Amino acid sequence: MPLPFFIPLILTPLVFAVAKKVTDKAQEEADAAKAAEAPDAAAEIPEVSPEPLATVEEPVVVEPVVLEAALPLFPLTASSATDGHEAVLAGDSDLETFWQSAEPRGWLQLTLPSMQEVQRVTLSEAGGEQIQLFAVEYRLTDDGQWRTLFAGEKIGALLVEEVPPTLAQAVRVQILASDAPPAIAEFAVA
Repeated sequence: MPLPFFIPLILTPLVFAVAKKVTDKAQEEADAAKAAEAPDAAAEIPEVSPEPLATVEEPVVVEPVVLEAALPLFPLTASSATDGHEAVLAGDSDLETFWQSAEPRGWLQLTLPSMQEVQRVTLSEAGGEQIQLFAVEYRLTDDGQWRTLFAGEKIGALLVEEVPPTLAQAVRVQILASDAPPAIAEFAVA
């Protein structure tokens, strides 16, 4: 499966901005090396007008892309939720909206339409780094046993975890310890 559709939309402007800066820096270094190799190059410099030939570029500001009225790819459910922060908001491709548990611990589950192979899990925590311990689990059937796919201590702004290809009917993130009620902005699998 390809990356979740919101990741390329968020990262593409940043990739182009970084690529442009790297290209500009390489061109400056090449020009400087060329000038150093030609000591009599000053005699060949044409006369220029007093107006500058180039302007200094402003720093590139990359704004996050927010999709309006996006629907989650797969149904999301949760152990609990605070008002206005329901489970469905963790799958709407908007990093400003999020699911938040009504309890200090909890889980957020993504149910796939059929048995599918999972190779990547993407999580984005809302509100900083409150989550201190978590486990991503999967199960093969609706009434099957949950098995751990991977576990960690921090999710942070963006966690993309490549996992061995695993068949699953559902995947969930189980919050085992958190400084505050956990909040997940995005949860996706590929």
